[in-house]
Amino acid sequence: MIDPMITALPLVNGGQLKALAVASSKRTSVLPDVPTAAESGLPGLEFSSWYGLWGPKGLPKEIVTRVNAIMLESMREPAVVEKLATLGFEPVSSGTPDEFAALITSDIARNAALLSAAKFEPQ
Repeated sequence: MIDPMITALPLVNGGQLKALAVASSKRTSVLPDVPTAAESGLPGLEFSSWYGLWGPKGLPKEIVTRVNAIMLESMREPAVVEKLATLGFEPVSSGTPDEFAALITSDIARNAALLSAAKFEPQ
């Protein structure tokens, strides 16, 4: 079973679930002794959850830039980093709004290819 860190971490920490690997490209700081899927013999198995912040279409660039700067700053606050870590998150920033848009585009393309390869058809 592959499950997001936010739901699996409490079960792993509580001893109800054994983590065999993480599906990220590198080990996670919240479970540093758990190898990656690639280290466990499954190269190419990489998938991670991410969260972002969106605004309405046409939001002025100045507001997007300001909100992005505030979010980047908040992801460096020790209290925020600590709280997110207890939930299984590792704060990472895509940097600029354009880099975030590229991440989304890349994820959509990758997931579309996976669904196509699995011959997935919506019901």
